[in-house]
Amino acid sequence: MVTKKTYKLSDKEFLPFYEEWKAAPTKENLSKLLNVVSPVINYAMLQYVPDLSNSSALRVRAKPIVISALENYNPKKGSLVNHLLLHLQRLKRYGAQQRQIIRQSERISMDVWAMQNEIKNFMDMTGREPSDAELADSMGVSLE
Repeated sequence: MVTKKTYKLSDKEFLPFYEEWKAAPTKENLSKLLNVVSPVINYAMLQYVPDLSNSSALRVRAKPIVISALENYNPKKGSLVNHLLLHLQRLKRYGAQQRQIIRQSERISMDVWAMQNEIKNFMDMTGREPSDAELADSMGVSLE
């Protein structure tokens, strides 16, 4: 279960497990490494997808992302926590897909968001809802 407790992981704690896994990439070493970084995974799940943070499906999605991030991690270039959190931001898209009642393409979702934003901006400027022609003009699309 994911709680609001923040992670406390320093690279000093991580490096021995990471180096052991890099030297001998076995399932056992990977399992130890994933256990060490699990507080960061929990934190990312809670931050990026709070309404699904206890979902086992989300944890299943997070595991390959973390493994890929660990394979590409270079301790000389930066912190492990930052590296993992950067890669785990992909969970945001998965969470957005899971929240949809009716599946729709990402392009349609973006168009709907842009239209709602234009309507809000128009209402803020004029104090009324835009007509179809005004909305189409402000979005740069035709009425057809």
